Amino acid sequence: MTAVPLSTSVPVAGSVVIFTACSVLPSTGSPKPKSGVAPGRNDFHVRSKGRGGKLESRVFLWMSVEAIALALVFGLVIGTVTARLLSPFSPLAIGPTQQHMGVGARLMLSLGAGLYEELLFRVLLVSGLLLLARRVLRWRPALANTFAVVTGALIFSAFHYVGAYGDPFRLDSFVFRAIAGVAFSALYVFRGFGITAWTHAIYDILVLVF
Repeated sequence: MTAVPLSTSVPVAGSVVIFTACSVLPSTGSPKPKSGVAPGRNDFHVRSKGRGGKLESRVFLWMSVEAIALALVFGLVIGTVTARLLSPFSPLAIGPTQQHMGVGARLMLSLGAGLYEELLFRVLLVSGLLLLARRVLRWRPALANTFAVVTGALIFSAFHYVGAYGDPFRLDSFVFRAIAGVAFSALYVFRGFGITAWTHAIYDILVLVF
């Protein structure tokens, strides 16, 4: 089974703007939340004492190694699960829009969309759904977490088929992206925004560029 890109409906220009803006914003770490979904302890860690908020190269290196490993594992596991669920459906394939893009455009799309979609679908959407379930609907934590992760994953998958940059709808790619949405939501809960966005971006680079 050929994996599909997870970031195909985001305009290249918009992705670059968001990626650039996010990359220059310093992070000071994430305080431990009282409840709900929040970035993990090992998010983009910046040691800012006396260093002007500069990211240490050693930290970035280990984040990159972890993200590459996770991207490879996610691609294999999610692809295998999707194949077993949908067999004997046809293999997943990259849409024609990405195939006709230049390497530079696909690289920018991968990097920008990884950040853009994680901000939108994990930080905002999943956290918002969790807040709704916990504070408004008064659901128990297990039910609230399941609702937020699954609903967020379905919306994340559906997003890829909307608008001029969207892919033609296919059941196999929809299921693949929905499972990926669940996986990235879980990664966001346990490892934080930095690792999740970097893993998403590297996965898209592996699929779209290589």
